[in-house]
Amino acid sequence: MAEPIRPEPGTAGKTVNFELRGIDYVPDDMRDSTPSNLFRVFVGAQLTFGIMILGWLPVVFGLDFWSAVTATTLGTIVGAVMFGLFSLLGPRTGTNSAVSTGFCYGVKGRLLGSFKALFIGVGYLALTVWVCGDMVAAGVARMTGSGTSDALRAISYLVIMAALIIIALVGHDLLVKLQKYVIPLVLLGLAVMVATTFSAFGSTLETQASTLSPSEYWVAWVATFVIAMQLPVSYMPFANGFTRYISRKRWNDRSVFLGMSLGVSLGVLIALIVGIYVSTLFAADQMSFGDGVVSVVPSWFVLPLVLIALIGAFDQGGFALYGSGLDASSVIPALRRLPATVVLSVISLLLVFLGSFVWDAAVIVSGFVTIIAVFVLPWAAVGFTSFLFQKGRLWPLDLQVFEKGIRGGAYWYNRGWNWRSTAAYAAGVLVALLFVKSDVYNGVLADAFGGADLSMFVSTIVAVALYTVFRLISPEQLELPAKGETSTASPALKNPASASVPE
Repeated sequence: MAEPIRPEPGTAGKTVNFELRGIDYVPDDMRDSTPSNLFRVFVGAQLTFGIMILGWLPVVFGLDFWSAVTATTLGTIVGAVMFGLFSLLGPRTGTNSAVSTGFCYGVKGRLLGSFKALFIGVGYLALTVWVCGDMVAAGVARMTGSGTSDALRAISYLVIMAALIIIALVGHDLLVKLQKYVIPLVLLGLAVMVATTFSAFGSTLETQASTLSPSEYWVAWVATFVIAMQLPVSYMPFANGFTRYISRKRWNDRSVFLGMSLGVSLGVLIALIVGIYVSTLFAADQMSFGDGVVSVVPSWFVLPLVLIALIGAFDQGGFALYGSGLDASSVIPALRRLPATVVLSVISLLLVFLGSFVWDAAVIVSGFVTIIAVFVLPWAAVGFTSFLFQKGRLWPLDLQVFEKGIRGGAYWYNRGWNWRSTAAYAAGVLVALLFVKSDVYNGVLADAFGGADLSMFVSTIVAVALYTVFRLISPEQLELPAKGETSTASPALKNPASASVPE
């Protein structure tokens, strides 16, 4: 793959370079990012109404403000810790999350992660364009005194998507650079929005009372906890696309962990709590999120609100489209990042139109959250368990053999697949499907936990336990790098007999 022209180490965020790199290994001397860059990226990526809409769901569930905030805070902290730990792979592997997990699932088995990243990236992209486009259309309609038409919404979607394609095509450096402007502008706008609606919120808070029974309250609280927890978890397939630009010679694991976990937790908490706050101001169960937000702000603030929606969409949407482009090129090595990005933008735009004009909003959003929760956490948990078994010592170039069209190396396992991790993960997901409870699908054991959906925890426990048992029954024959090893390729990869061009 073509190499990008990169700036000197430590200059990421100061200059913008057109990124040509795909998922190939990033040498340490070309890694120019910092933990503070990571912090800003994962704060800024949350500051969009496409994420804040998830704060609308607890209000729809019937939770009062403080119960929703408590469940959201605890869920976010748990998810952020998991996210921060998983982010430690990138500096070791020099590549994105999906390819990084090849040490656990095999160099072909890592396609499991690539498909997850594609699904999540396209889903978040569509959600962001959809919600922010609706807000722009509603804002324009209110400013002009006209009704919100389908044509106006369609134009909003197209304009936002066109801007996102440009941002994602430029890539990593532009996404880092954007944070210096996105974070202060959006935070200022949200602060003004809260200030102008606070008196109405105070009145709502005084009269707000939950009508849920104790069992219904438990179900709603757990659902809110899971929504908050899955947000950091859902970024795991993208995390190492950013930490791969962190030099292990300059930064330790602690700084990477703190940059990622604190960044994502702060961003998620701001987004979800603002979403909860504003959703208490309108009839959340009778109004769409976008229309509701536009309806509660003063008329003079509608234009700034539209600008906030656009800025946030550019950041989160660009983040999702960039990560998806990387993973599409890893699924189809012949497809470079740039054309893959354009193809995915078209698919996402189709989903936006379906979501806007055909499907039910609340059902789609809650179903999307459920799918992420069940499928992503066990995949990442098995991968991190393998990382611990391998003492965090990996051969980065051995992860690249599938992309290079060769076979062999330390992580070839059985024709590129590690049956232990793959079977354990599949079993965890299948068992979890029995316990799923959502508007989209209910498993046969959906009421096993009093109606609460704990399927993501079931899938994770089953998958990690089975993987551990499978390793004990049939140990993985891996030659780990020695402590302090400087070579990036294993002896197995260097041996032509075990790393040859396939017939």
